[in-house]
Amino acid sequence: MRQLSRLKFRVYGRVQGVGYRPFVYREALRLNLKGFVKNTNNYVEIEVEGEQVNIDLFARRLLSDAPIEAHIDRLESVSLTQKNHEVFEILSSTGEGGPFGEIGPDIAACHSCLEETLDPNNRRYRYALNSCAHCGPRYSIIDCLPFDRSNTSMRDFSLCPACEREYCDPENRRFHAQTISCHACGPKLSFLDQNGGLLAEDQSVLMQAADALRRGAIIAIKGVGGFQLCVDARSDAAVHELRRRKQRRSKPFAVMFGELSRVKEVCFLSKQEEKILNSPARPIVLLKLKSQKLSGALAPDLAWLGVMLPAMPLHYLLLKELGFPIVATSANISDQPMIADENLAFSQLNGIADYFLIHDREIIWPIDDSVVRVVYDRALMLRHARGYAPAYVKVSDLTAGILGAGGYLKNTISYSYNHVLFHGPHIGDLATPEARRRHDQQIDRLTRQQEIGLILAGDMHPDVMAATCVQAEASVAGVQHHVAHIVSCLVDNGLVPPVLGVAWDGAGVGDDGRLWGGEFLKISKGAWRRVGHMRGFSLPGGALAFKEPRRAAIGLLFEIYGDSLFSMSEFLPLAEFSALEKMTLQQMLKKDIQINHTTSVGRIFDAFAALLGVCQRASYEGQAAAMLESLAQDAPAPKAYACKLEKSFGDMLVVDWEPVLRHVLIDWESGCLVNDIAAGIHIALADAVVSVASALQETRVALSGGCFQNAYLTQAVVASLQQNGFEPFWHQNIPPNDGGLAVGQAVWTSWRR
Repeated sequence: MRQLSRLKFRVYGRVQGVGYRPFVYREALRLNLKGFVKNTNNYVEIEVEGEQVNIDLFARRLLSDAPIEAHIDRLESVSLTQKNHEVFEILSSTGEGGPFGEIGPDIAACHSCLEETLDPNNRRYRYALNSCAHCGPRYSIIDCLPFDRSNTSMRDFSLCPACEREYCDPENRRFHAQTISCHACGPKLSFLDQNGGLLAEDQSVLMQAADALRRGAIIAIKGVGGFQLCVDARSDAAVHELRRRKQRRSKPFAVMFGELSRVKEVCFLSKQEEKILNSPARPIVLLKLKSQKLSGALAPDLAWLGVMLPAMPLHYLLLKELGFPIVATSANISDQPMIADENLAFSQLNGIADYFLIHDREIIWPIDDSVVRVVYDRALMLRHARGYAPAYVKVSDLTAGILGAGGYLKNTISYSYNHVLFHGPHIGDLATPEARRRHDQQIDRLTRQQEIGLILAGDMHPDVMAATCVQAEASVAGVQHHVAHIVSCLVDNGLVPPVLGVAWDGAGVGDDGRLWGGEFLKISKGAWRRVGHMRGFSLPGGALAFKEPRRAAIGLLFEIYGDSLFSMSEFLPLAEFSALEKMTLQQMLKKDIQINHTTSVGRIFDAFAALLGVCQRASYEGQAAAMLESLAQDAPAPKAYACKLEKSFGDMLVVDWEPVLRHVLIDWESGCLVNDIAAGIHIALADAVVSVASALQETRVALSGGCFQNAYLTQAVVASLQQNGFEPFWHQNIPPNDGGLAVGQAVWTSWRR
């Protein structure tokens, strides 16, 4: 005798915008189950009725066979009395379930959609915004959950009869796909001049854009999450002109290739790097250069190039038309957030872009390109954005209602609820009112419907807290900058304290009011203690010292030579200053005027770069360190240097860089290869981590902070720790730079409470 049952399921996690309802529908039909599936605000609800053995199999498949982009946090079920459903159907979405649910990131065009776009016999041939249930925009086009067309910017485009048939066909991959469209009913392309005058529409747009790029023009292209400025990546003249107009002197540009085979002609490519490039996220991946087939102005003085493959059919079609790679850099003016609106693009990019290639699908939430590099054969996230964000991270003992407001640079925000932490996309530096407005909008989007009291966790630096604290009614909790870094690394690795944290970055305010950045912290659950740091030194010139590595070098030298430094002539950074400037620097250092006292490893890298003549003035954050890392990567015989480990008052361990500095100066003077010197500096710092861990007898070591974006340094530290019996942990999915601070702030505040 058959045993009949009726069960209700609630599926929590990333189950909207990933084809989960169509998947459930097909599984129910295969197992002869009746009932329904529907979206709510924060879960998918399913009711099934049928034979118990089939329901058991159905429940297992809900987890094991879910669409690849789905991430299920938990599955709840409850038995119900018989109702005798006659069919299984997809019901209209409802507003049940509370205000917070998970929406997936924007997904690159799938193989099937690309095949259609390139097939002359397909009705979507050359359709630049093709998508299905398995791919296309998600986060960038949604107003609110449930993920229905009416809640996205696709609501402006009614389905034509052909698309409607696909939408209603259970065997079609566009069954209940909310973003589908075609030439007849979807968004349209336009090509405009710099004043917004229409030059072409639809099919002729790509040909005209390609012709303009061949002529050396700069085109602003509206992509998935915003505008990108594009030029011919082979042309020195075009790239230099883009630099001149954008006022971007030397910061590297990312390059978009149409085919993987073309990438391999220019860059070395491991299997892991190839996998990440080809992934549905389609991030920018930093790859080591092997030839100069492209413009040398793309990434001046760096050993790597940021490379990406197209994320939408628009780019595939354009690159196929061109036959060569293009620069694809975020369209914004200095310190401003990414532009996503056409009217703003015409006003702000006037004088930068010659032409505009746009589509008329609204971008509700602008989102930049993600940036990833591979360290120790696994991904290291540098910018958490399109394709990965938003992310939802499970964290044990997480208090709901805590918002991590992030940092001043590379800002992101995080929010805790139901043991899950929302980690939002890269917003950028909060240097302008527009950037702070974008930050406030993201916070409002997250919290406006919440019914719980908000706790805002921010950086202890008063300027950063002021820039990020927008909720007047929230209680505010300050989190020390480097503690937040280490906790973000723990979250990224699924760890809980205790651990020894190594936090190396540019700067963060410490408990003593000074600028820390070379820290060793013992972290326990809700408490931390500074147990070591790099030897401190003075940075003359306030904010200028962060933009001029030569000033960090003067500070390092003054720490050793004192006032006699200014009677010496053999140091390169000194030659960079006029006689009057040197007199001013001398007085500043002697009298401690306009001086920042720091332990920052980031500034130590700056100092060494200046001393070796690599970089005296930086035009972008981290430039000096990146140039030094590039030299180290090609070192044939790294020099053997070593820091000195000492104890100061209260058993505080101090890593003294002076022995390294003195040997570097001798080797530089004697004409040693700068690559070998640069590599030796990195290795000496890596060995210092082992010395501190050994002295403290701490087995587990977590590495975080902006300095661990440096692949050469990170690999050296990890290798040295492993060889000496320690267990190192470093970042993967959460950036080690300030883009991960919000995660650490939210979780630490929860642990502390």
